[in-house]
Amino acid sequence: ACLVKFRAMIGDILGIDPEKVDGNAALFSIGLESLGLFELREKIANEFHVPLPPPTLFFKHSTARALAKYFCVNEKFTKIVD
Repeated sequence: ACLVKFRAMIGDILGIDPEKVDGNAALFSIGLESLGLFELREKIANEFHVPLPPPTLFFKHSTARALAKYFCVNEKFTKIVD
């Protein structure tokens, strides 16, 4: 469920069907550049009701799957994601 949320957010930013977002591809390689990453930060903050994540989040978690895993495994977000 969490990966689906991230694919939907990324698909919305890129203007493509979320099904076409490769969860294992690096965000930069699927077309998310600086402005897109800024928008994704805002979407994450709104979706998960958290402060804006630091930009370094995308260096540590550079794919949709890695972001989903971070937010699904991180105990403070688990109740929000489920």
